[in-house]
Amino acid sequence: MHKLLYCIFLPSFIFALEPPSQELQVASKTSQELQTIITAIQQAALQSKDSSHVVNVIVCGPQLHQKVQVALQSAQVVNNPIQTNINPPNKPHPKTKSSAQLKYTHIHSYWKWYSALSIYSCIAISIIKGNRFLQRDNLLAHWKKHCTIKELQTIPITTLTKELLRDIQLRYHNPRNPTDSIAPLIQFSKAIEHEKTELARYLGLIKFLKKCWISKLFPFRESHIEKAQYLEQRLDFINHLFISWSANNNFNQMVKT
Repeated sequence: MHKLLYCIFLPSFIFALEPPSQELQVASKTSQELQTIITAIQQAALQSKDSSHVVNVIVCGPQLHQKVQVALQSAQVVNNPIQTNINPPNKPHPKTKSSAQLKYTHIHSYWKWYSALSIYSCIAISIIKGNRFLQRDNLLAHWKKHCTIKELQTIPITTLTKELLRDIQLRYHNPRNPTDSIAPLIQFSKAIEHEKTELARYLGLIKFLKKCWISKLFPFRESHIEKAQYLEQRLDFINHLFISWSANNNFNQMVKT
């Protein structure tokens, strides 16, 4: 049998009939040419003497798959039926990343690690500063450091208050104005608030790191925590003495007036 080629070339589909293989192939891209495809299939079936033709419909657009299937079912020739095999379009190959996308991914990964390292460095520096702050000998929390808090509580409050006021005037003495007794009190109040803030920040940061289960990655020990808590308790006691004296002094001045 001579090989018979019947080809219809359209702008957006190719239709070919090969009797030896008994196969008919149709490719389409647009829904407007659907009727033209069906007509070409009917003509090829009428011209064929074999009633066992197989039509493979390859749909180029996913939205045409159902339309082509319905149209072919309604277009069967009674005297010469056609067996249809509708093949959906092949899945597109996964897109490979372009050089710009790869560059963006690389930069994004770099900045992610850089951000993590920066955060760790900031926290580690804060911990190191806190450790050095605890080692300072000129802290107000070290006032009467030879006495424990329990020993200080056994001393009469009046005696402790007088010694505290004397030490405040000596520590914050203003050589330009020796008679000024108010400025040393103000400086003492600011200094004790600063120390309380530093200790609270240090302990709060360590508490947060422990809560996140990452405290072992940072340079501090349990002895640092215990010392910070001890100094905080001493500051509270010293501050209580100062506030009590201030309140009594203000009350006495009000009574005199």
